[in-house]
Amino acid sequence: MEMNIIQEKLLEFNSDLSTQQIRDFYTKKSFLEIVSKSRNEATHSAFLAWLLQGEEFTNDDAPLLRFLDILVKNSQGIDSPIVSDDALKAAILSRTLELAEVKAVTEQTVKYISTIPSRDRLDIYLTATLAKPVSGKKYLRIIIENKVFSEEMIANEKVPRNVSGPSMDSLNKAQFTGKEAYLKLHQTQRYYSAVVEHPEDKGYNDEAFTIFVFLTPSGSRPTDPHFIPVTYQDLMDYVLDPLVADTGLEHTVKTYLSEYISALSVPSISDSDNEFTVLAVSADERERLEKFWKKYEAIIIEAANSNKAKGSEAKDLVLQKFYEKNQPLFMAIYHIMPDKAAVLKQYSTRDYTKYTLKFDGAVLGEHLGKRAVILTAAKALCDGGYNLPAIDSHNRAFFFNEQAFEERHAQRLLSDDAYKNRYTMIETARGRFAICNQWGVGNWDFVDVLLDCAPGKFELISE
Repeated sequence: MEMNIIQEKLLEFNSDLSTQQIRDFYTKKSFLEIVSKSRNEATHSAFLAWLLQGEEFTNDDAPLLRFLDILVKNSQGIDSPIVSDDALKAAILSRTLELAEVKAVTEQTVKYISTIPSRDRLDIYLTATLAKPVSGKKYLRIIIENKVFSEEMIANEKVPRNVSGPSMDSLNKAQFTGKEAYLKLHQTQRYYSAVVEHPEDKGYNDEAFTIFVFLTPSGSRPTDPHFIPVTYQDLMDYVLDPLVADTGLEHTVKTYLSEYISALSVPSISDSDNEFTVLAVSADERERLEKFWKKYEAIIIEAANSNKAKGSEAKDLVLQKFYEKNQPLFMAIYHIMPDKAAVLKQYSTRDYTKYTLKFDGAVLGEHLGKRAVILTAAKALCDGGYNLPAIDSHNRAFFFNEQAFEERHAQRLLSDDAYKNRYTMIETARGRFAICNQWGVGNWDFVDVLLDCAPGKFELISE
């Protein structure tokens, strides 16, 4: 593309009012990103608990009723009362389900609702009274396990994991009893067991519909078959988009919703994998991006090619600056329309590398980001009896056994933010260990130190 054509296209791009609007949307940080919480699971859980509790909404536009529509849609093949009880499903679909005294809390400890003494926490624990009983039930209870980046925690590999189970119903009850048995289960199995099979208030359990939800960006299925998979895109399509379009909503509430939609839609970079992610996108934004791509595809691809080649001609410098300036917008196009804009990923200045990790010739994991490489390698080292380094090259604590981790937090040697967000608890043959999960671009060299703990055993292959 000649310089005069490039100049003409960029002048058109810069003067296009619709371009300015869409570029502003995707290049400005959302409020959650400003406070470094745009991909924080606890932050998303807190907002969703507020939303589903619905104090700012009327019964007609109650977000919880819209959320129940999603559960009906996604529940096929799931062992859930929303499938087995026709009266409940009919009440949801006909909007005759009347809810009162809705309460949603986050980080609810299992110990609070169960006879099992566990530190496990339910991300969102929602309870509601049914104004009119349905099938003899007086209450509704929803348990949501929320995963933004992480995967379901696996307690003990001796318990098989597959897409649909096993559930407690299929396990030997004589073998799996008490806390020891509870800790052998996968994360969703533990939550189901704690909430349904060991309730302190059996009377409440008998009178309540209890529904389990597994919320992820991709809609992946959990281990336990009682959990209904839900995506953030489902939330956008069935809850957020319809609500924000409601002209009767109070202005402040609509602002909250718009900010949250922005946090989901605008590409945000992962602290751990140095990769842009989009959790969900509204219908309006998808349409705007498709029109934008159709209009400016040629100049964007030209800029991507120039950025890849790093040429030094005057036109190359212009194109490279243009690409760098608008990269968040281009990453949004890639994530939302990957079939049309895959070229943008190939030429990104961000590191999208995925890895296959082997140990003693056996594949430990494929398509792993940096964070997943660290955690997978750490577990393999623990299982194999190797010693892990205590600190990284930045003198940050890396590795604690569970007792030491809890004690450091109790003694205020570990901040609440670090305790909740900067470590991941892994299950190993030697017990539970807290592993630092903050491995961004500036710290990736530490993987060499980690892999060197077992010389010659690891093989890391970039894909």
